[in-house]
Amino acid sequence: MKFLISIFILFFFIETGAQTSYSNNQLVRYVIKHFDPPIKKGDTCYSFNSLILIEINKKSEVVGIKLSDNTDIWIKNSLIRAKENNRIDFEKMNAITKEEKIKNKQLVFPFSFVSAYECIESASKSSALDDNKFYEFEGEKLKGNIVFCDIVVIGSGKPSH
Repeated sequence: MKFLISIFILFFFIETGAQTSYSNNQLVRYVIKHFDPPIKKGDTCYSFNSLILIEINKKSEVVGIKLSDNTDIWIKNSLIRAKENNRIDFEKMNAITKEEKIKNKQLVFPFSFVSAYECIESASKSSALDDNKFYEFEGEKLKGNIVFCDIVVIGSGKPSH
C-alpha cells in the first residue's frame, strides 16, 4: 500500500512539474499580439475574460488555435484575420513546442482583455467566468490531455505608475 501511495505522489509531482514548465512559455504571445481592440466600445474601461486553446500533436506541432465559445466576436474576428493573413508564426511556435518537448497536449490559457491596466480589477470581477460557454470550444466541453497555463492579461493602456 505504501508503494502505491509513493507511486501516486511521485506521479503527481511529475505531472505538476510538467504543467508549470508550460506556464511561462511564449506560445500564447504569438497569438494574442494580433488581437485588435474593439472598435465600437464606448466605455473607457472594459474587460473580457476567455480561454485560448492551443492544440499540439504527437510531433510537437501546433495544429489548432481556438477561442472558447463565450469569446466576443471582435476577438474571434481578430484571430480569423491573423490566421488568414499568416500573421501567426507557427514556425516559431513549433520550435518552442519541440524545444520544450510538448506532445499530445491541449494548452489552455485564460486571458483577460482590458482597455487599460487600471481596469484589471474590473476584469477579475467579470461575469464571463460564470458563462456556461467559458469552457466550451465549438460547442463541446474541454476534453483530452489538457494543461491549464498562467493567465495572460492584454491591456491597451499603460500602467498608472
